[in-house]
Amino acid sequence: MMKNEYARKLLIATVLAVIAMLLAQNANAQYFQSLPGHTLRIVVKASGYDSVIVDRLTPFELPRMNDTLPFVYHEPMPDSVMPRSAIVIGTITLQFEDASDLVPALEKYARKAGADWIVSFQEPKAVLTKDHWKVYRSTALLLHVLDPNFINQTQVSYSYYEENKLQNFAAVSGWFDSYGKHLGFKGEDIKDEDSKDDDTK
Repeated sequence: MMKNEYARKLLIATVLAVIAMLLAQNANAQYFQSLPGHTLRIVVKASGYDSVIVDRLTPFELPRMNDTLPFVYHEPMPDSVMPRSAIVIGTITLQFEDASDLVPALEKYARKAGADWIVSFQEPKAVLTKDHWKVYRSTALLLHVLDPNFINQTQVSYSYYEENKLQNFAAVSGWFDSYGKHLGFKGEDIKDEDSKDDDTK
C-alpha cells in the first residue's frame, strides 16, 4: 500500500515537472512570428524607381497605430539590447529617387501595419540601379512591442504561429496578458503589485 502511494506521488510529481517545463519554454518564447520559411513578400509600392517591399512575418492584421503617437527608433548595437517581448511584423525595404521621401513612406506603412518600434533603421544610402540611375535605399525591422523592458539580444527567443496556434492579434495579446507580462517583473515589482492589491482590499 505504501509503495503504491509513493508511486502515485512520484507520478504526479513527474507530470507536474513536465508541465512546468513546457510552460517555461512557452513563457520564454516572447517574440511572435511565422517560421522564417513562411515569409510573405508584399509589394506595397512600385512606381518608376520608387518601391516599398515588405517581408511579412506576421500574416494577420494588427490595430493601426494612432497618428498622434511617436515611433520608437531603436538600434540594438553596440549594447546588443532588444525589447523583452514583441510581435515581429516584418522587414521593410524602401527605394526612392528622392531621399526625403523615404522616411515618410516608412512611417506611413509602419503606422498602418501597427508597428510602434522601428528597429535597425539604415540611413538612406545612395546606390546606382542596373541602368545607372541614382536611388536611395534603406531597410528596417518593424515591431509591435508588448514589453519594452530591455534584455540582451542573445536572450531573444521565438514563438512561431505555426506551432503555438495563436492565429490573430487578440490571441497573442490574451496569451501575453495571461502569462508573458509577468516574466518582466523583478522581485521588487512583484512585491509592489502585491502591495497595491493589499491597499485595495
